[in-house]
Amino acid sequence: MITKKDAIAVGKAIVAAANREKENHHNQQESRWIINGVQFYALDNLWYDVFSNKLKEQFEYDPNKFIDEVLKG
Repeated sequence: MITKKDAIAVGKAIVAAANREKENHHNQQESRWIINGVQFYALDNLWYDVFSNKLKEQFEYDPNKFIDEVLKG
């Protein structure tokens, strides 16, 4: 079972990968938009396709609370 801490760590890994890729395309605005979109699709896919209801409960059933935790410092 995925814990809240694990979920946040996986989310942070996705964000870190997206940020590294954006650095490789720092002069290409369209590429950066696409990377941002893929990043949020991946986070949404975790929420809707992977996380259990018990895990979602820890984020008060709000995917934005999960994303906020992932994007925190």
